[in-house]
Amino acid sequence: MVCPRCGQSTPLTVGRCPACGIALPHAAVAVAVIPVDTTGLPPDAGFGTSLGSAADAVTFGQTAATAATGVNVPAATAGPLKVGQSFGPRYHVIKLLGAGGMGAVYQTWDSELSVAVALKVIRTDRHRRSASPEAEKRFKQELLLARQVTHRNVVRIHDLGEIDGIKYITMPYIQGDDLATVLKRDGKFPIARAVCVAKQVAAGLEAAHQAGVVHRDLKPANIMIGGDDLALIMDFGISVSTDEAAGHGMVGTLEYMAPEQSKGDVDARADIYAFGLILYEMLTGPRAAPSASAQQRIDAMKQRVSDGLPPVRSVDASIPEALDALVMRCLERDRDARFATTAELCAALARIDDAGELIPEPARVSKRVLAASIVLVLVLLAGMYVVGRRAAPLPATAHEPVPVLITDFDNRSGDPVFEGSVEQTLAIALEGASYITVFKTQDARTIAKQIAPDKGDRITVDVGALIARREGLKVMVSGTIDKRGTGYRIELRAIDPATGKPIAIASRNIADKSRVLGTVTSMAAEVREALGESKTEMAKVAAAETVTAGSLDAMSAYARGQELQIAGKFPEALPEYQRAVQLDPGFGRAYAGIAGVYSNYFKQRGEAEANFQMAMKHLDRMTEREKYRTLGKYYLDIAGNYEKAVETYETLVKLYPADDSGHGGLALAYVLSGDLPRALPQVRSTLEIYPRNSLQRYNYAMYSMYAGDFATAIAEASRVQK
Repeated sequence: MVCPRCGQSTPLTVGRCPACGIALPHAAVAVAVIPVDTTGLPPDAGFGTSLGSAADAVTFGQTAATAATGVNVPAATAGPLKVGQSFGPRYHVIKLLGAGGMGAVYQTWDSELSVAVALKVIRTDRHRRSASPEAEKRFKQELLLARQVTHRNVVRIHDLGEIDGIKYITMPYIQGDDLATVLKRDGKFPIARAVCVAKQVAAGLEAAHQAGVVHRDLKPANIMIGGDDLALIMDFGISVSTDEAAGHGMVGTLEYMAPEQSKGDVDARADIYAFGLILYEMLTGPRAAPSASAQQRIDAMKQRVSDGLPPVRSVDASIPEALDALVMRCLERDRDARFATTAELCAALARIDDAGELIPEPARVSKRVLAASIVLVLVLLAGMYVVGRRAAPLPATAHEPVPVLITDFDNRSGDPVFEGSVEQTLAIALEGASYITVFKTQDARTIAKQIAPDKGDRITVDVGALIARREGLKVMVSGTIDKRGTGYRIELRAIDPATGKPIAIASRNIADKSRVLGTVTSMAAEVREALGESKTEMAKVAAAETVTAGSLDAMSAYARGQELQIAGKFPEALPEYQRAVQLDPGFGRAYAGIAGVYSNYFKQRGEAEANFQMAMKHLDRMTEREKYRTLGKYYLDIAGNYEKAVETYETLVKLYPADDSGHGGLALAYVLSGDLPRALPQVRSTLEIYPRNSLQRYNYAMYSMYAGDFATAIAEASRVQK
C-alpha cells in the first residue's frame, strides 16, 4: 500500500509507515483523480466568437503534467508547491497529480481530518506574480456553484482558502479514473455498464439543475469513475446559475458543445445534449482523436452541428432501439426536441433495463374488457378450486407504505446519552427506505398518556403494542442497550403488533459508545430486509445513507430538541438544538431545528433565515429524505417561494411515497400557490398512511371547503370532532 502522508510504498502487513511512522489503514490508499480540462482554442471566425480562457489541463498518475495539446510540463515547474513541503499548518504535499494552464492539483495530507485530500491551487501569472482575476473568478465560481449541489453523483468541493498568497480549493481524494481515460483504455462499454453509468450521471445532473446550476462543460474528462463504477460529476469552474446561463459567450469544450452553445445561448438542455454525446461514446467508443488540431476540432464541431450524428444503431446494430431512441433524442439539434428537463430524461432512463430494452408496462384495458375479464377470472378460479392446481406466483409489486412505531429503548447502561439518540438514529436509518414512515414520537407519547397514565409518557413495549394496534401500524421496533464490561450490547426486535410474531431480531456487541450510531444504522438494514426489501433497493439505500450527526452527544441533544419542539415547548427546545450544533458544527438538521423555533415561536425571521442558510451549507450531512424536508420547509416558511416548495416536495414524495409530512407539505404548497385541485389528493395521501391524523383530517376539511366541496368539508370536520 501507499502511505497517505509521505507516499512511501509499504507492504500491507506493516502496521506503521517505516518512513514517517504514522499508523496505516488496512486498505491501500486510493489514487486521486482530477478531470482533464481542455486548453483554449483560437477564435473561430465562422462562429463570430471565441472560446473563453484556457481551463486547467490535468493528467492522471504521472509525475509530469501534460496539457491537452500534448506538451509535457516538467513536474518541477508545474505548480507553486513542492512534494514533501508543508502548505500551511494543515496540509502536507505528497505528490503532484497534474497541472495545466490555470493551476495544479496535489495529493495532500490533511492533518486536521487525518485523511488524504486533493488540493487545487491557482497558477501564478508570471508577469503579475499573482493569480489572474480570471483564475480567481473561476475558483470562486467552482466553489460557490458546486457547493449548491448535494448528490452522491456530484463531487463536493470542501473549501476555498489562501495560504502564503496562494489560493486553493480542496476536494475529496477518490480512487479511480476519469471517464475519458476509462474509454480510451477500455473502449466502448457493454450496454449494462453504459446504462448504469448513464443513470448515475443523469441523476447528478438532475440534482445540479434542481439547484439552478447549468454545468456548461459536461464531458468524459469531467466525470470520475470510482470503485464499483460509481460516477461523479465534477469541475463546475465555468458553470453558471440557471438565471445567468444565457448570454455568457461561447464557453466549454468543442467536442461536447450543443449547437446553440456557440451563440452563447445556454440552458439545461445544453447539458442534456452533452450527456447524449457521452452516452453515445460509451456505446460506440470515443469519437475524436486526441491529437486532432484546433482547426480539425472546429471543423468536426461544424459538421456535427450541421449534419448531426448518425444513429447509434447505424454504428452498432446490437444496440436496442429504445436505447438508441433515447440517445438520439438527447442529440436533437433543435433543443426544443430534446428532453425538456433532466427529470424527464431520468424518467426515460428509469424505463430502460440493464439490457437497454424498455421495461414492459402493464397494458390498459377498458371497463367493458375489465368486466369481462373479471367474469373469466372467477370462472377460472372456480375451475382451479375443483381441479386443485396451483397458480404461478404473482410478480412482485411496489411496497405499500409501512408505518413503523419505535418504542423507547430499554437503557440498562446507566448512561443518559443514549436516551432518545438511539431511537432518533434508528428512525433516520429506517426512513432511508422509501416505503417506511416512522410514527411521530410525540404523537405516540400523547396517546401513551391517554391509555397508560400511570406510566407517564413512556412508550414501553406493552404501551407501544397498544398504540400500534390502535393506530393500525404494521411494525413495532423495540430494543435494549446494556453495558458489557468496557463495551456495550445492543439488541433490536421488530414484531407485527397485530399478531406479536417477530419480523426481525438482531444483536451486536460493540467496543465503545462511539460506535453506537453506526451500529444501530446497520441493524436497521436487517429490519428493512425482513420487510421484503430487495437487494437492489438495499444497495441504493446503503449508498445514499449519510451520517447526520457527528457524535452521540450531539444526536442526544438533537433528539431532546425534537421532542420538545413537537410538544410545543419551543423555548426549551432551542438550547438543546444549540447544544447539538456546539457539539457538532456540521449538524445540518439541528440548524434547521433552530430555524424552526425562531420562525414559529419567536417570529424572528432574520435568525430563522440565518440558521436555515447554515443548515443548507451542510446538506451533504443529511440523508436524501432529510435534505428535501429541509429545503421544502425553507421555501415554504422562509423564502415564500411556493413554486420551489412544490418542486421540492414533489421530488420528496416521488422518492419517498410513504413520507406523510412530504405529502402534507406539498398539499400546503399547492394551497398557497392557488392550486387547490392538486392539494386535495396530497392531503388524502397523508390520511391513507395515517387515517387517525387529526391535523391532516382538519386540513382536508378546510381545503375541501376552499375548493367548494362543502359536503366533504362537513363530513371530514365531523370526523375530526369525533
